[in-house]
Amino acid sequence: MIKRYFVTGTDTEVGKTVASRALLQAANRAGYRSAGYKPVASGSAMTAEGWRNGDALALQANSSVALSYDEVNPYIFTEPTSPHIISAAEGRPIELARLSAGLRHLELRANWLLVEGAGGWFTPLSLQYTFADWVRREQLPVILVVGVKLGCINHALLSAQAIWQAGLPLVGWIANVSLCPASGMRNTWQRCAVCCQRRCWVRSPICLMLSARLWGRI
Repeated sequence: MIKRYFVTGTDTEVGKTVASRALLQAANRAGYRSAGYKPVASGSAMTAEGWRNGDALALQANSSVALSYDEVNPYIFTEPTSPHIISAAEGRPIELARLSAGLRHLELRANWLLVEGAGGWFTPLSLQYTFADWVRREQLPVILVVGVKLGCINHALLSAQAIWQAGLPLVGWIANVSLCPASGMRNTWQRCAVCCQRRCWVRSPICLMLSARLWGRI
């Protein structure tokens, strides 16, 4: 049976890739054939192999299945801006069918798949649809990364409710406390746990990388 998860965040730059890398490492230790998938990535640098996105490279490096860069990241854009803006500017529309085809391909090679989104839950991929529309089409269980900072309780609750309203399971969430002053940390992430109706798996993506206890919960 193939396990599939979609990692989203309450915002951009909240630790999705660090959490994704940690989850892949834990899957590897548990003996799964893991594959990371970053279907859409904005912001890249020119390398000897061509344009590459750092988040996608991290997923590629931490997958136990040997994957080409194109298998991990079919849509790469140069500027670090919203996908629907940069795809229109570059004349390369994002097709949901292509995202799904990439996922089907990885399902033939791995039995544990982690898909990392871009930005937050409703990041637009075009003027007609968002990342959430594709996740709902694929019926992917969701893992939410919460950047613990001022305003995050509202962000976490809005994200969790949107995931539930899409009819998708929110299987767990990760609090990235590195964004929050220590004085407000505990009360904030505990309140987020109440809002999300799930116990926080771990309070830092870095700590997650050191722990495999998560595997009793997903």
